[in-house]
Amino acid sequence: MFFSKPFYALLCLLALLHVQPTHTTSILFPAYIYPSSSSSANAWAPLYSSLALNPTLRHEVIINPASGPGGPPNSDYTSAMQTLKTYPNAFPLGYVDTNFGLYNASNIEANISTWAQWPSAVRPTGIFFNDFDNGSTPGSTAIMTQVAAYARSAGFTSKIVFNPGTIPLASAQKALFGAADHVVVYENSYASFAAQAAAIRSLKNNGVPGRNMSVIVRVLWEYLLD
Repeated sequence: MFFSKPFYALLCLLALLHVQPTHTTSILFPAYIYPSSSSSANAWAPLYSSLALNPTLRHEVIINPASGPGGPPNSDYTSAMQTLKTYPNAFPLGYVDTNFGLYNASNIEANISTWAQWPSAVRPTGIFFNDFDNGSTPGSTAIMTQVAAYARSAGFTSKIVFNPGTIPLASAQKALFGAADHVVVYENSYASFAAQAAAIRSLKNNGVPGRNMSVIVRVLWEYLLD
């Protein structure tokens, strides 16, 4: 894949910075590249380097073998996850797709259960819910509150993250920020971020702490496609 090495190099520096102005900054890192292949013996090496060089920086690493767990881990993922979990500042999050509120709770919980079946030595410690509805689909907020509780009951307690990629509707904010540890309130290009920054800051006036917000800024993709 043409972007694999620069993609990792830049994200290790900027990555997906949590909006935590009065708290320790952490990185939400999408490990969406297969950890090993014939052309790249250790595709996660830049991630391991970042962990080693920044021992006090919390790296929340999204693990995504097949738009979700896909099944039990193969030998490549087993080896990569065993290495990842040797770093005390690494917190792996299992990727779970929600299809923007179109999947029902049983679909989503089935993926969480598959993650829970991974051996404890390689199992993620939290869940990242992607393609998350912002509250506009009827019933989606109740479903997401339910599956977040299900994930915690299954042992995924280090971090629950919802990613709608935008600010949730006002009617859904209390429930969603209450159910998740973090909500991604922005996912788009760096060039567009300034226009949304004021709206993101205004969430604090509605009682949403900055430590519960995350942003995903696509700096590298913008550079590569320019």
